[in-house]
Amino acid sequence: MSGTDLMGPALKDTPWTFDDFPQGEPMAEVAVELNAERAALWAGLYGGPQAQAGEPAPRGLAVAAMMEAYIRAIQPRPPGNVHAGQTLTFHGRPKVGAVLTARFTVVKKEMKKERRWLTLGVEMFEGDDKLLSGEILSIWAA
Repeated sequence: MSGTDLMGPALKDTPWTFDDFPQGEPMAEVAVELNAERAALWAGLYGGPQAQAGEPAPRGLAVAAMMEAYIRAIQPRPPGNVHAGQTLTFHGRPKVGAVLTARFTVVKKEMKKERRWLTLGVEMFEGDDKLLSGEILSIWAA
């Protein structure tokens, strides 16, 4: 499956710690192609007709691409992180064959009850068209 890391350096030699995240600053930009292989896998998992090149893809496929970009955006990660939640707003629908670009920014960092809460903002684009925006909330392990 194709994907391209556009902006870094979110890749490090040692796992990311809470202190490494620069609040209010862009972290990473990652591209993921919604190719025919991804559309076929999606249709195989969830049923229904497979969207063809140039046709609108299911919004869930854009979310899967966003999560793949999130996983690739900041590496390596310490073991034990918890994906505590996310909020997303959809602004459009992607097309099969499009390259989607996800941009991540550190929105907020806070310590609560000895836990490291990290909020990353995400925006995903197809070219200049915004497809989704939102936040990913994590409890960071280190």
